[in-house]
Amino acid sequence: MRINKNLTCYLFLILMGAGATIGGIIILLIILGGLYYLYSIGTFTTLLSTPISSIINNPNSYVGKQITVTGDLGDGAVSGTNWYSLYSRVGYVEVHINNESPYAAYDYSTNYTMTGIFTKTEGCSLPYSAGINLGSCSNISSTFGSKTIEIYYLNVSSVKPA
Repeated sequence: MRINKNLTCYLFLILMGAGATIGGIIILLIILGGLYYLYSIGTFTTLLSTPISSIINNPNSYVGKQITVTGDLGDGAVSGTNWYSLYSRVGYVEVHINNESPYAAYDYSTNYTMTGIFTKTEGCSLPYSAGINLGSCSNISSTFGSKTIEIYYLNVSSVKPA
């Protein structure tokens, strides 16, 4: 029985093509797995951060949305525990860090990436005061020179060193 050489060549090429396709799929899956691992450990969080300048220019567009912000940690303007600010060269974003945060201690002037819901509330700016108290000034008996202002802040649910 004589085997057609052309048929043998075609079968060989088909099998080689299938092997190359399976090998390509395996390599693609390895690359995708590696990218997912890098994403899960936070490698790309700085790249995916919302710029502080964008938040300062249009804070209302972020209210109610989950965002990620990266900046240097500093003292916040709002009085009370767990209030800080993330600074950049163009300004700062007030942040409120929940007690359930994965980091118990925070180092000032350290770069952090924080994720949470961007929120808006009222605060009372008192003259000669070191900060802003939450709530409107009408709730404070001595309102001479005080002013009710809007406070935009990030209600932080996740913190990672950047």
